[in-house]
Amino acid sequence: MPDEPPLATERTSVLLAEYTALRAEVASRSAAQHTLINIDLTACGAIAGLALSGRVAVAVLLLIPFLSGCCAMLYFDHAAQIDTIGSYLDTEVRPALARLLGDDTLLRWEGANKVERSQRRPLLIRFGIPLLLLFVLGPAALCAGLVVTADAWWKWAALAAGFVVQGVVCTMWFSLFRRWAAPSSPGDASSPGDAVQGEA
Repeated sequence: MPDEPPLATERTSVLLAEYTALRAEVASRSAAQHTLINIDLTACGAIAGLALSGRVAVAVLLLIPFLSGCCAMLYFDHAAQIDTIGSYLDTEVRPALARLLGDDTLLRWEGANKVERSQRRPLLIRFGIPLLLLFVLGPAALCAGLVVTADAWWKWAALAAGFVVQGVVCTMWFSLFRRWAAPSSPGDASSPGDAVQGEA
């Protein structure tokens, strides 16, 4: 039985409010992602600068894998949540609004990039490799380079812990990349661009 006009109007208002609130959450999480990148680059650069200048012991570089790893975990958590929100908006909210309004062409941004999800090479170049270099390969290479300075048990323990943290980050990166690059089924089209960069 079709909705009466007042009921349809109320449902439309609720769905639009939900859509607006979730898009605002995407924007907020995207801003947090950019902040995490700035924190990671600034803090790691400052630590490296102090160590290379001789103002502090070289061992302070052992902090970088942990700092970078924490930033990466938070970044990827935001990315996963953004991806989930995008999928929900495209598979639940938009179809419900389309049924109520009788127009299937509305609010299609969440599904606009679904073709890109199946093109692994552009996705890897645009999103995969930069994040891998920033959060995984750079800190891991630093850990490997610091092996020659490990002359105490606590340094070896810190290096081992650093490699473990980077292993966790690499696993999170790989899991998210597979999720973004998975072939899209009809109606399931969250955008990897949103999840990585938070395009509004």
